[in-house]
Amino acid sequence: MPAALKVGLLGVGAIGQILATALDAEPDRAVLAAIADQDRPRAETFAAQLKARPAVVEIDELVRRSDLIIEAASQAALTEIVPRALRAQKDLMVMSVGACWSMKNGLRKRRGKGAGFTFLRARLRGSMG
Repeated sequence: MPAALKVGLLGVGAIGQILATALDAEPDRAVLAAIADQDRPRAETFAAQLKARPAVVEIDELVRRSDLIIEAASQAALTEIVPRALRAQKDLMVMSVGACWSMKNGLRKRRGKGAGFTFLRARLRGSMG
């Protein structure tokens, strides 16, 4: 059986906690290897509740420990994580997709340099109000 995918999670707010909990429930497929968050005490408290007990680390260490990095922090966090993930040739899944639109031209210049990215479009349906 191949080794489980090592996932690093940037951000443990509402979305990050849902993703971390889902990863923690399926350790054979992927393991939550590390967490980084600007609120380190909150991240440490949350990590202690998970079976995997992921390390709470700084962003550079998160990149080093991960096969896949999931950004679930904020649009501002993308300026920190995108260049590091690309330099390290790590896969990156971005939850703050609105910020990617403004970065797309710079990312296109990186195409063919060892790191991959894809822009996904989604249409939200429903009523507001």
